[in-house]
Amino acid sequence: MNPLFMRACRCAAAVAIGAVAMHASATAAAPDAPPSAQTQLHRLDGHRVTLDVYPALGAVRGAAILSHGFTRSRQTLAGHAQALAEAGVLALTPDLPCTFDFPAMPARWPRWWACCARAACSANPSTR
Repeated sequence: MNPLFMRACRCAAAVAIGAVAMHASATAAAPDAPPSAQTQLHRLDGHRVTLDVYPALGAVRGAAILSHGFTRSRQTLAGHAQALAEAGVLALTPDLPCTFDFPAMPARWPRWWACCARAACSANPSTR
């Protein structure tokens, strides 16, 4: 058989074995997959609110409510919420109601955030 062909076959086999070994070691060393968000629906002051709950990995070190601005949605904060969850923080990303009752907003938002936190804790007993 042609020596050049044999050398090419040995090289290809070595590359294939190396790729399989790298894949196996990366799979074995990969940390547990982070939990996916749990989507909940709630009613706050007559408004429908969608809440994504990102459970903390491991021991819970705290909680955070990530609230978006006027032109955003809870999905725009998913990456931040996932990073917090991986760091041991229970992360909540609600789509709070868009109301134009601006004088009442300072009083409503803390109440809405508290409702979101209660809802998340009732769904995740380990966070109590």
